[in-house]
Amino acid sequence: MDDFAKGGDWEQCHAPKNRAMALRVEAAELDGQFQWRTAQQGGELSSGRLDAVAEELADGLIYTLGLASRLGVDI
Repeated sequence: MDDFAKGGDWEQCHAPKNRAMALRVEAAELDGQFQWRTAQQGGELSSGRLDAVAEELADGLIYTLGLASRLGVDI
């Protein structure tokens, strides 16, 4: 992940502030998958919605790990 960011000259866009902001965006997109659903409905997702949730979780994880790496935090 770090090599990808460095190889594409993405580091300038991946400052800790930017990664933290992107993490909030991904969390909001994850929230959107559950919005207006009851607790029970949120636990019974269609395969398509479950795929969308998985993608948002992966995006959030990528930003979390990238932020930790950039700050030198061993999580």
